[in-house]
Amino acid sequence: MERQNLVKDSLLDLMAEMVLDKAVRQFNKEQLYAAIDVALIKGDKETFIELTNQLKQLLNEEEK
Repeated sequence: MERQNLVKDSLLDLMAEMVLDKAVRQFNKEQLYAAIDVALIKGDKETFIELTNQLKQLLNEEEK
């Protein structure tokens, strides 16, 4: 019984970590999209390129 509870707790911990990780990635994507929009509005090419590179990296990490 003790082992079964340990396995159950481990699975719940893993699921919680996965949900939190997904939420953080989604938040980061939304922040990057918003910052990219601001860079476009301001005409800040350097920041735009930097932010789009960060977004590309984040999206590539999600594909793995």
